[in-house]
Amino acid sequence: MEEPDDEYAFAESTDEVTVDKPVCAPLAYATLASYAPGAPLAEAQKAVGACGDGFTDKADGNESPYDSVTAEKVAPVGDESLGFTSTMTFRGVPHVLHGEVVRSGDVLAVYFSVDGMAIANGRPSDAKLSPTVVKAQNGKLG
Repeated sequence: MEEPDDEYAFAESTDEVTVDKPVCAPLAYATLASYAPGAPLAEAQKAVGACGDGFTDKADGNESPYDSVTAEKVAPVGDESLGFTSTMTFRGVPHVLHGEVVRSGDVLAVYFSVDGMAIANGRPSDAKLSPTVVKAQNGKLG
């Protein structure tokens, strides 16, 4: 298996990420998030509502401008869940990404889908989250 190309690496931790709209940070951290026990889902809900016209995050010399963010209906999982869709344009090609934040007791899990090969190869993408996978992964959180 090939090592990932640094050109497409974004960040390894939230400390490396800056966001032009701080309220959007929970969305920028989607694949990097960790939360303290008892963390509310409210920050993510606020971010989805406040970031509809997009935001830009930066890390390690890379920039990810998101054109829009909208709430998305998702199959209920855990005690509560929030789905969202974000759109971005990379090298002139549109991409749709889907995310879901799930709270189960004191655990907040973030699931995120992106078609990295489509982005790398300049093809439009719309990578949907599988409700079956989200449910199975969330079940492992105990």
